[in-house]
Amino acid sequence: MRRTLLGLAFFLLLPFSIFADEPVNIDFSIQTFDASLFNEAIAVSACAESDTGTTTTVNALCAVQKVATDKGWPLSLTWYSFGAILDGLSTYTADFANNRFWLYFINGEPGSVALNAYHLSANDRLVLVYGIAPLRLSSSTTAISLGSLVSINAEAFDFNAWAWQSAGATDFYVNGALSTSSLSGGFEFSPSQAGHYSIVGKKTGYISSEPITIAVSNPSVPAQAAPTIAGGSCGACPQPPAVLVPKAQFDTDKALAFLIREQLPDGSFGSDLLNDWVALALGAKDSPAADILSLYLVGHPTESTTLTDVLRRAMALMALNLNPYMSDGNDYISRIKESFKDGQFGDATLINDDIFAVIVLRKAGLPETDSRLASAVRYIISKQDQKGGWQSPDLTAAALQAFSLMPAEPFVVEARTKALDYLKATLFDDGGYANAFTASWVVALPIIW
Repeated sequence: MRRTLLGLAFFLLLPFSIFADEPVNIDFSIQTFDASLFNEAIAVSACAESDTGTTTTVNALCAVQKVATDKGWPLSLTWYSFGAILDGLSTYTADFANNRFWLYFINGEPGSVALNAYHLSANDRLVLVYGIAPLRLSSSTTAISLGSLVSINAEAFDFNAWAWQSAGATDFYVNGALSTSSLSGGFEFSPSQAGHYSIVGKKTGYISSEPITIAVSNPSVPAQAAPTIAGGSCGACPQPPAVLVPKAQFDTDKALAFLIREQLPDGSFGSDLLNDWVALALGAKDSPAADILSLYLVGHPTESTTLTDVLRRAMALMALNLNPYMSDGNDYISRIKESFKDGQFGDATLINDDIFAVIVLRKAGLPETDSRLASAVRYIISKQDQKGGWQSPDLTAAALQAFSLMPAEPFVVEARTKALDYLKATLFDDGGYANAFTASWVVALPIIW
């Protein structure tokens, strides 16, 4: 017993630092709807885990308190039985009427406990957000061979649904340069050279995604051994004939068969986004799958009020020979026309909604002389960049499709010429573009011009 007590006494006399929580190194970012307040790697020391107790831990609230102290920012908290809620930081205070309040994400997922209840681990990525949601990317794989492709999808966090959902229109940057502006939030990446590619998704009003890296290898081609004859080498033997690789041909029937295999028992393809894009494909050829999808769309109108979603659904209905004015009980065409304001359709920071508004409304029967369409075309032309394009080859191809429906509008011919020059300049040496998604928009041009 005496030996035990002596050991315990020695243990209690050890310096307190031996028992204290060691600082934890993390990446910490603070983002608001109008500013990036902080984005650095920091060492977080332990702090009180509650407002009344004496227990200390290295928790997420410690990181917030550290930065607030270092920056001289005011910090306000409300303590509940489950933990602390951040009411205000710097000049940003909770404004629930405008759906602006503080939340946090840890390693790409929304926090499931109060800030003080999450114990930090080394290399955690803590993101504190106010009135803004993050994007994230997912990929079908992170390693491909040259000539293959990888599917990349962008998602945005929806605070109302408390779930990740398709981000819709997203800009994809590859190694820091804009590669494509995807209307669907999907990106089929097929690089022309081996190497490592860092891909980031960006969208106005959202926090840019963390990068994902795709490794592209060049599969080695086995060397063909030179023929030999007994007694020595064959230096004068003829070279083996070159192997001719036949040019790949796109098989439409196989592509449609693939889509049909993916159709769910209820006739859908899993989401509004996929349903609408698949409708455009199935509408090209009569099939039972198209009829079943038509029934599903009629019974499941889109609930989205975002103009790009409304435009996509209108295109899907028309592709299936359904009436976009009334087939599912909604007048999508009137909703599109009602979005016209100040010479353009929808969001003034976007150009894709104007391009597709022109396409959809012309296909729905609006005349080329409609003043709203003429204004939208002029607005689209005003956004053409110095290289002749609109952000990317696929969006440029879409703009050309809109122009094909408004050929008499002034300056369309000049804008079309510049755009075609841009598409020629961005063509890869192998005859393709950065990905299959972009190429599919461009190859449609000979059909309409």
